[in-house]
Amino acid sequence: MTEQSTANEVLAAEEERCRATREGDLESLGNLLDSAYTHVTGSGSTMNRDQYLAWVAETPRRHERRDLQVRVFGDAAVIVGPLTNHLSQSDGSVRVIEAIVTQVAHREAGTWRFDAFQITPVR
Repeated sequence: MTEQSTANEVLAAEEERCRATREGDLESLGNLLDSAYTHVTGSGSTMNRDQYLAWVAETPRRHERRDLQVRVFGDAAVIVGPLTNHLSQSDGSVRVIEAIVTQVAHREAGTWRFDAFQITPVR
């Protein structure tokens, strides 16, 4: 398998993560996240896998990703690139956050799973 085809697999996993998040498909999203998943928010707080899934359930969102750079290291990969996050607010409004995200994923039994997510808002 070439590095580009592996990078394409990683990008497909990220596309599936975005779909599951957008549609509130917590089962699929949970299957994409490693049991030791860590999510670092733009304010610097951290969530584990279960906390992140609960947050997605209570705060619907839609991600837009583009221009992602993938570096593959055997069965591990790092993804870096822009994200536009549309977060639904309790008052019915939508909060839009422009950010840069770094993600770490690993391949386990042929499936890519996400280990870490760090979002930094663009100021």
